Amino acid sequence: MEIIVAVALVKKLVLTVNLHGLKEQDKLQKMSDMQAAHLANTAWIPGLTPAPSAVGTSITTAKAILTTRNSLREQLKQATEQFHLADKTLTNIFVSWAAQVQDAISGDTTKAKALGYGEKGQGVKHPINDESAPVIVKIDINVRGEHKLHLANNLTKKRKLPPGIARIDIYGQTGGDAPLDLAHLIINGGGYLGEATKAEFVNALPTGNVGKVEYYIAVYVGKKTKKPVAQSMVESAMIN
Repeated sequence: MEIIVAVALVKKLVLTVNLHGLKEQDKLQKMSDMQAAHLANTAWIPGLTPAPSAVGTSITTAKAILTTRNSLREQLKQATEQFHLADKTLTNIFVSWAAQVQDAISGDTTKAKALGYGEKGQGVKHPINDESAPVIVKIDINVRGEHKLHLANNLTKKRKLPPGIARIDIYGQTGGDAPLDLAHLIINGGGYLGEATKAEFVNALPTGNVGKVEYYIAVYVGKKTKKPVAQSMVESAMIN
């Protein structure tokens, strides 16, 4: 006689925190909601360690740090823009002075040298120092589904690559929080887009990303090392 025994299968419950992929602000809010829920239902999980009340304090601290960080980032961006404007204004002033002095000293090179001026064709070029880095001067968004980046050197303000630099690589990140630097861009899911040509780069954008922000970082790659040696500040434009 065959005996059939019915066995009930019990599905094992495996929990996840569902935090992966959330933006920083959204992630903290999710944590805050979960902490509040745990605090309201302490009887369900007696002796939870660390205690929900202590975690709430940590979340509040993290939110304050994020607010401060975002504020400092915006201040840095504004300060950089203000410095570029001041630098351009001062450069134009000294160029204007040079023309006036040239007329006034009537070819007296001793006076020109004493005032700090050089002579065209005779001056010594200043070497590019360690602070040389690429700058994303402008991002054209006139063509739908396309961004065109215009690049220059931060010190010379010219498109020409400085000595020792082989090329400019472009990295991008679609949506999410603005990256602080190249490392953060990679962590946020961004990556290599391609190599700039004649200090310009055209990025064809998928239609599915319309309305999102595209973040860009330009990177100088050394001739000898073949590795990144300097990177631009993060610049961004809306995808249309």
